[in-house]
Formats: sequence, structure tokens, C-alpha cells
Amino acid sequence: MKKLLLVLVMLALVLPAFADDAKVLPKGVLRTYIAPSVSFASQSFDADGEKQDIAAAEGGKQTFVNIGAAFEYGVNDWISAAIQWGPGYNVYSDFEDAEDMSANGPFEAFVGAKVQVMGEMAPAKSDKFRVAFAPGVMIPMAFGYDADEEAANAGAGDEYNVLPANNVFGIGGRFYADYVINKEVFLNIYSQFKYFFPKDGKDDFAQQYANELFGPFAPIADEIKYGYELTLEFEPHYATMIADGVELSTGLPITYVMSPETEIDGTGQDDASKSLDVTANVSAFFQKLPLPMEVQVGYTYPVWGENSSVMNTVVTQLKFYAKF
Repeated sequence: MKKLLLVLVMLALVLPAFADDAKVLPKGVLRTYIAPSVSFASQSFDADGEKQDIAAAEGGKQTFVNIGAAFEYGVNDWISAAIQWGPGYNVYSDFEDAEDMSANGPFEAFVGAKVQVMGEMAPAKSDKFRVAFAPGVMIPMAFGYDADEEAANAGAGDEYNVLPANNVFGIGGRFYADYVINKEVFLNIYSQFKYFFPKDGKDDFAQQYANELFGPFAPIADEIKYGYELTLEFEPHYATMIADGVELSTGLPITYVMSPETEIDGTGQDDASKSLDVTANVSAFFQKLPLPMEVQVGYTYPVWGENSSVMNTVVTQLKFYAKF
């Protein structure tokens, strides 16, 4: 059961998010994202970085369909406000060997602002370097989730749902730096740090389920600490005009994510995780449509990890632009 829940928690490390470059939107421009994705895994990385088949007792082969969304608005030419929900909501999940279990529901949303401090329109002028910061807060979205009820359903052999996210408040920050080689090529470095606030054990499915099975021999913890999540990414990016008003872009992000072990009432759970993924993406930006639109398709392949899923993901991003 512990390993199964670990695999679920690790979804947050491999499902698509809205990592981006150091660009900001022009003043008055609204960009809206819709990002459906499909993820699947039949293996996981163990604590030694070795691939292991996901056992039947841990759910077996897993498939997830997620829909993310985001809204970004150019406050001025060097500050953009944003609400990003990516990963967004698991609308479908399937466990080949655990028919009664699902992992549907929302991940946390990120609300913040990207401030470009160096760039062509930024306070520090530069046509070779772009640098931006994005402080923000994480807001849990599964306010109606009842861990006690779902654990009771699991104990009774009925259908039950385990949230795929921590579902806690948190704070975070993002750093972006671009080196512009020429008008078509730039290199991007991106990092993100999230700190999750502690969680009451009664809101955790695993705690409630253990208590359901073993009663007073498994008392519900007072506090669960997830700690932080650190993301480091490097991406070479190429873009060129292939027709009047049509821009073609490609990128190859290499992403490393790490998180410390979970602490339950001060006791570490030996579940510190790491993952290294490579994503290939291609996009087309149709700039002269009545509602300018960009379509991006990407595929993420897990290269290495520890205590994380070998999760392959296909994601499509639809971006719409409007000027106010």
C-alpha cells in the first residue's frame, strides 16, 4: 500500500506543467492555455534508480488523462500576472490490477506574477539576455475531498479515489534566464522551488486507510510534512517563420526534479525522490488568425529516477491570445 501511494504522489513530478522561458507578454495581452495530456506507466524507479515493474498489489499498469489550464496577462511590458493550473485535473485514471481504485481530482494551482528584470523592454535593457523571476503561492483545489470516506470505501471493498496531489497550500518561486544567440535560437535555464505547508493527518488517505484497517494500532498522525520540490531545467529553443504569420518552434527541455522524504509526525519515510526527464516538443503559432492561436505537442520520456514513476506523457497545449 505504501508503494502504491508513493507512485501516486510521484505523479506531481512527471505530469506536465507550464515551464516557460523568460519572455513576458506585451501590455494588455491575455494568453489562455488549455493543455490535455495522457500519461502511462508500467514501471517505477526504485530507491537505487533501477526500473521495476509495478506489481499487481501496487496497481499494475497505470494510465491517466489530465487537463490543465492557465491564464496570463501582460500588466505592462515587463510584468505578467498568471494563474497556472498545470498539472490540472485528472479526469480519468485506470489501474490495470486495481479496478476499484481511481486517482482522479485536482492538483494545486499556482498564482503569481512573472517580473522580467532584464530584456529588451525590461528595466535593465539587453537584447542578448532575458532574466525573469516569478514569486507565487500554491492553492489546493480539492476542497471537497473526504479522505475518511474514501478510506472507508476502500476498507469495505467498494470503489474509492486517492487524490494525485498533496492538496496543501504552499509558496514558491521561479527563475528564468535566456541567452539569445540570434533571432531564431536561444537557450533557456529554468528553475522552480515549491515549499508545501504541513498537512493534518486526518486529511490524508493513507493515514485514514491504515486506521480503517488497524484501528488503535495505527493512530492517525497529527502532521505530515512534504517539504519542498525543486525543479531544474535546460532547454535549447529554435523558432522560425515558415509562412506569412506562421511561426514554427521546437524545443528539447531536459528536466531534473527532486523532493526530500516525507515526514510523518517527525519520522522520515525514506521516500526522497528524484527524476530526470527529456521532452521533445514542436509548436506552430498562427499569428494572423482573428484569435491568434499556438498549438504545441510534446512527448516526455523518463531517463532516470529514484522513488518515482517511469511515466511517459503526451501533452498538447492550445494557447489563445487576445489584446485588451
